[in-house]
Amino acid sequence: MARKTKEEALATRNLILDTAEHVFQSGGVSRTSLHEVAQAAGLTRGAIYWHFQNKADLFEAMLLRVVLPMECSLDSGEASRTQDPLAFLRKGVTEAFSLAVRDPQVRRVFEIASHKTEYVDELQVVRTRRIAFREARLADLERMFEAAMALGQISRRVPAPVAARGAHALVDGLMHNWLLDPSAFDLEEVGCAAFDTYLAGLAGTDATGAFQSIKQGLNEAIAHARGVQAGVKRPPRSVDVARLRERLGLTQEQFAARFGFSVATLHHWERGDRSPNGAALVLLNVIDRDPRAVMLALR
Repeated sequence: MARKTKEEALATRNLILDTAEHVFQSGGVSRTSLHEVAQAAGLTRGAIYWHFQNKADLFEAMLLRVVLPMECSLDSGEASRTQDPLAFLRKGVTEAFSLAVRDPQVRRVFEIASHKTEYVDELQVVRTRRIAFREARLADLERMFEAAMALGQISRRVPAPVAARGAHALVDGLMHNWLLDPSAFDLEEVGCAAFDTYLAGLAGTDATGAFQSIKQGLNEAIAHARGVQAGVKRPPRSVDVARLRERLGLTQEQFAARFGFSVATLHHWERGDRSPNGAALVLLNVIDRDPRAVMLALR
């Protein structure tokens, strides 16, 4: 039998990885054997072992083919040069949410790593490496918050390590819950609104006036949502997003970047084929009520 060329070997390796993604997603990593992966790919077990030492090796190679949403590094040349750490951070989080929603392969691998894997036996080594990767991302977040504090964008009353871990827990938790039931909420809308609310809370005493104004507006909007104002049950009032954006003199890209919405979601709102709801609608009500206070707190 003729020896395989490099191109044929690479094609076989990619076939194994593609097949493993679907088999792992269907049956879980721990319950799936390499024999089952080989059968699904139409290959022998020998072909699997020629490319991968064991299941942990295969699983890690599958992870390395994609950049998972929470594993996007902020430690880049652009991050170190930015004059607006919070804007850079919001952009990264917005892109992470968008990646999870819009890239089928990323979403599939993220679901496997989050909900279809037990890090036991031979997969313990993968768990150790993922923890190390998480700690590296937390260190990146901590540096961004330290830079934001140095510029006076957020208060120092919450230590940077605590702010970093809270931000990571918020974003990671939103994505994990969304993966359980993607129909439960719009990850891009709700995720960005929740993250901006978190950042507004970190503004603290260094932006007291703006923060108090936002807090008051949020409380009023939440009261509407819960139907407790004057005993009348009604949701937050609808907001004409296009008119609000034009009133502020912002392009769609500028409005999305300034307030943490995705441009794609903004397009849907302005076309009218989707309406803001939940936390996104609350935030829009606050922006409509006092845009200067929101922009000051998120500056």
